[in-house]
Amino acid sequence: GLVPIPRSAGFTNSDIRFASNRLLTKQDTLQIIDRDHPASDLSGCLIVTDNIFPPAQKHTAMPRHVILDNSNSRRCQKEWLRFCTRHAIPLSTTETSGSIRVPL
Repeated sequence: GLVPIPRSAGFTNSDIRFASNRLLTKQDTLQIIDRDHPASDLSGCLIVTDNIFPPAQKHTAMPRHVILDNSNSRRCQKEWLRFCTRHAIPLSTTETSGSIRVPL
């Protein structure tokens, strides 16, 4: 599975910063969620690993895109597909794409 972005004082450049287990840009937020780092909110792009299921209730901030890595069970993937379909959120998986690419 994927691992969370490591804590670091460094920056990729002045337009990208790391805070609260997220990469933040002016345009977007990218966060990897797993058992040790659950989503504090669902905004931006979520990369889901470690069989984290979608929330049971709709949140005020919804993700603009969900990416599932191949460590998630079929049942977990089906629940995310149902959640994303219900809320019109694009969903992709590393199983079909082979990798994760998120333009920042």
